[in-house]
Amino acid sequence: MSETKIVIPCDVLKRITPLLQENISYEPVMFIDVFRKMEAIFLIGKVTDDPKKLEKGIPYYMKEEEMDFYFRKRKPEDFTSKYDPQDPYALVYEFGNNIELTTNLTESQPTFSIKDFDKLWDSYKLPHDDYYYAFLVLIAVYTKYIHTYGAFDCEIDTSASMREETLRLLSLLWKPVSNGNPSIKISYNGKSLTLDNQNGWLKRILYTSLGENMDLEAIEKEIKEKYTVKSKTGRKTKKKQCNLLLSAYNLIHRTSLKKDKVALNDMEALFLIDLFKYLKLHSKKKEVDFVYMRALLSHYQEEKSVINWWIFE
Repeated sequence: MSETKIVIPCDVLKRITPLLQENISYEPVMFIDVFRKMEAIFLIGKVTDDPKKLEKGIPYYMKEEEMDFYFRKRKPEDFTSKYDPQDPYALVYEFGNNIELTTNLTESQPTFSIKDFDKLWDSYKLPHDDYYYAFLVLIAVYTKYIHTYGAFDCEIDTSASMREETLRLLSLLWKPVSNGNPSIKISYNGKSLTLDNQNGWLKRILYTSLGENMDLEAIEKEIKEKYTVKSKTGRKTKKKQCNLLLSAYNLIHRTSLKKDKVALNDMEALFLIDLFKYLKLHSKKKEVDFVYMRALLSHYQEEKSVINWWIFE
């Protein structure tokens, strides 16, 4: 396999998914394209040794050993009757053998060698257990995050991802007007459009999309608490750095490197420093050392920062 391919046994990924969800805010939908590819291989993939057909490639034609790499069981004859097209995850977990995630998505972004990570991992004498695979998933999540700017190329639930914009628009439309039927002018890219907001239809649509019983006071309170940027002095939160540090700390603090009750011991700090260097996420202006790493972790913990990879939330 390529140095940029992360291979994870499907049964391992299924087993560690709760661990990943809790510690790095992983969601299977982040890799829906990979699960859909596996789904296609399972449903329509065919085994052949014909060179011309093999040129057409996955998911349609592959060699026997390739099919065995992806799936430990072949499609049963009665499979169609119990197949749920909305749930490719269950299909992959039930029939899959290995799933591939990649660290080589576009030429414009950095690529991370799995061989180099293995050297890093082995230098700390850490076992190739569930936490090893959890870090591989973290690398894949981080890679896709920087390549897609947190979009992950997924279908996003509009009511959830655009909640802030919906709330702000609702707050604006909630204000009473003299004639009761205000028009709404939208300007975009040098053009404008005026909508007749007869009987406040837009406000009602937005209100319904939230699926909750809310009033203006509740809306303004949520905007203030969740979406208003507070000006303050001191270290600014860098989302990429925050996500990676908190995720990696949550995982490494559960491994054999944890020797005592301190928040971050020397070996854990050194591992995180090396991981930052491996992922090319270290400051060029400031030397990253034990003191810096402990201070950075303490800052995020005191601020009660959360791990959020999605650009929309």
